[in-house]
Amino acid sequence: MSRSVRAALFDVDGTLVDTNYLHAVTWWEAFVQAGYQLPMADIHRAIGMGSDQMLDELLPTARTVYAELGRFAVSSRLYPPQAPDLAGQQTPMVLNAAYLVADERAGEFTAAMADLTARHRFVQLTLTGPWPAYSFVGEGDGPGSR
Repeated sequence: MSRSVRAALFDVDGTLVDTNYLHAVTWWEAFVQAGYQLPMADIHRAIGMGSDQMLDELLPTARTVYAELGRFAVSSRLYPPQAPDLAGQQTPMVLNAAYLVADERAGEFTAAMADLTARHRFVQLTLTGPWPAYSFVGEGDGPGSR
């Protein structure tokens, strides 16, 4: 016995089922698996953008900070962000980086950090050190290093 379809129901704009939260959770889980700890509210606000736009919207500050500070470093390393309880913070970490800076460029590095802090007021930037250069011993030129 064949039945004919008399109607089709489309819920394109979320009128019947609001799936934005599920999209945000899925993106949040993907970011965590990739090593990024982003606030769920930021991800939720970006829902509806294309994937490429969403990544540029959510991760540009970390990329900018890493690149700009790297200009003053002999070498730099990216590490997975630490969980807030390990980092002693209540907010998620989006960048965990180490920079090997020559003594004569330390002032420039510190000034760049201050400038970045002023330009990205919604992000807490913390500078610690100097630390021993063990992070840069025996490392190759793989991803996340320069």
